[in-house]
Amino acid sequence: MTTKKAASKKETRVPTHAVKVKHENGSSANYEQIGVAWENENGGLFVKFYGTQVIAKPVSIFPINREGADAKE
Repeated sequence: MTTKKAASKKETRVPTHAVKVKHENGSSANYEQIGVAWENENGGLFVKFYGTQVIAKPVSIFPINREGADAKE
């Protein structure tokens, strides 16, 4: 017999948010994606950064639009 918790571990969880750093300002602004995040049951976010990061700038977390491209590209 499998429990609900054990069954959920087998499912592949797709990230719900993109973690990005903004470079430049104004019309030349662009965002670099540095990780992803998943929404927890309690409304919090679990963040996974790519590689080993030294982050000196604030990060922005955007919901991922599954029907098209990421928000704020």
